[in-house]
Amino acid sequence: SLLQKRREDMEVHKAMKRQREVKHISNISRNLAQSSSCMIVSLYILFGFQDFESTLRALRIHKNELIEKFEDTKALIKERDCLGKRVQKNAIYPHYLDKVVQDLRSIQFQEARQVMSRYGTLMLTQEDLVPTTQQNQDSTEKARLQSQLDKAHAEGIIWESRWAHIQNTAAKKTLLLCTIKMATINLYQSVCKRAKDTGDLPVAPEDPPKQLEKVP
Repeated sequence: SLLQKRREDMEVHKAMKRQREVKHISNISRNLAQSSSCMIVSLYILFGFQDFESTLRALRIHKNELIEKFEDTKALIKERDCLGKRVQKNAIYPHYLDKVVQDLRSIQFQEARQVMSRYGTLMLTQEDLVPTTQQNQDSTEKARLQSQLDKAHAEGIIWESRWAHIQNTAAKKTLLLCTIKMATINLYQSVCKRAKDTGDLPVAPEDPPKQLEKVP
């Protein structure tokens, strides 16, 4: 039937949406883990010996917080799906109630047994209202979880942006530092060529501060 076809299409759409959400979260986590190891050397050059450990420690804390948020998001998705199944299961009750109301509008009671029969139906309807109330509560809880999920996604995007900014800044600083080191080495070598008879021991190429001390 057309209604059954629509339900099947909705189930397929929901399954594809859940798959995209889980895949998106997994990709973010994997990219974060891969980029962390690549940034260590750049951060070491950028922040120096003294600040490197504290900076790296702070970045690890932020990374762990972000990973924890991703795990919480996965849990929220799972809980939302469970509630969605419960809501779908209880969807028969409001339809049943609507049918009872329509029947009451069209029936004219002519005998006492008809009144008693309708009374029994109304009692059953009252019992059915309890699951319907639970369904409404489930719908409210589902909306709350969806709001938390959207908030977690937004926070994840913010942390991705901050991490990209750190990467770009570190790359620029690394390039600048390399340029300064090359200029220092060239200047030091030029000075050494002009003063070959000083008798001083040569300075290692990886020690630019010591090289600058030799420049008059």
